[in-house]
This record gives sequence, structure tokens and C-alpha cells, in this order.
Amino acid sequence: MKIIHIDDSRLAIKCTQLFLQSVFNDACINSYLTSEFIELIKSDKTFDDTDIIITDLLMPDITGQDIIKYVRSVNNKIFITVLSSNIQHGEKMLAFENGCDYFLEKPATLEKIQKLREVFYAKR
Repeated sequence: MKIIHIDDSRLAIKCTQLFLQSVFNDACINSYLTSEFIELIKSDKTFDDTDIIITDLLMPDITGQDIIKYVRSVNNKIFITVLSSNIQHGEKMLAFENGCDYFLEKPATLEKIQKLREVFYAKR
């Protein structure tokens, strides 16, 4: 299993990665700052080897909505999760319209990541 996590906060990346490693202990977890992720998609990445993408919504270089739309344009099989403090109803609904599969409110906790795992495997 491979998981990609995108955020603009190094602290959020570190904390979330610890929970992901604990819950998805068999997964390869790659975390990217937004600028790093932009470079990744410039290489025409189709994410064929990726099972889950977790993205924030509000980021300076690329929005989570843009990430969702891009990933959906190249791969419909990836389970996309939003992990964001922006829980406004309109933004949340737009994320689902763009192809998000699951939405978590920041901060990440062990319980929230365990629920993500449960939902992911239920939808597979």
C-alpha cells in the first residue's frame, strides 16, 4: 500500500505521518510540501501505484481542490481524503463534487486515522 500526504505545514506533516505509520504500519508513506508535490505532478505522474492521497485544502502554492481535480483527471481509483481545518459547508461539498472520498477535520488524531482506514477498506 502507498499513501501520499500533501500539506503546507511541516508540523502537520510530521504529526500526521506518525499517526499514518501507526495505523497503516505496512504502508509506504510519502509526505510532500505543496511545492514538492507540484514538482511531482509536473513529471506527468498518474499515481498508478498510489492507494490513498491525503491533502489539505488551504495551501499557498496549489489548493486541495486543484489537487483533487488533477488526481481525478489522471486516476479514478485513488481514495482521496481531505484533512483540513477549513470545514465550511461549501468547501466541503465542493471537495466531494471534485472527487474527494472522505473528509477529516484537522488536527489528525489516532482515532481519525483509524476511521480513515476503516472507511478505506470498506470502500475497496
